[in-house]
Amino acid sequence: MSILNNATCEKIKKAASLYVAEIKEINHYLVQEQDTNKREKLLLLRTIATIEHGNAIGLYNDQMDDDYMDDDYMDDDYMDDDYMDELTVKNMAYCAELDTSELFGDIMILTEDTKEKLFANPTGERERLIRELKI
Repeated sequence: MSILNNATCEKIKKAASLYVAEIKEINHYLVQEQDTNKREKLLLLRTIATIEHGNAIGLYNDQMDDDYMDDDYMDDDYMDDDYMDELTVKNMAYCAELDTSELFGDIMILTEDTKEKLFANPTGERERLIRELKI
């Protein structure tokens, strides 16, 4: 029996489809770019895409409510890890063509200040980088 309800599975599938397309586009620019400064900005843009995707699928959401979980699991305190495991497995299945360990690793290597800035306002940071990169 799945912990994730059908609506959440569909939400993950749609978000993953957008995420895969976005990462492919950013990687296309990365391969072609020679300027180190622009490459760093593209890597930040890719990291923001990963943060936004994580937000979209509830990866960074500490609350588990009936919007995300099957009703049979609602009151079980121990389901937090199981929920996150299933969420991760489902996401990886929909993002199979990406190296998600590398993409989520992009977040881990950021300085704390940069992480805080990107997590606080990923959309604003994305827009700023896109303007700077002129893409």
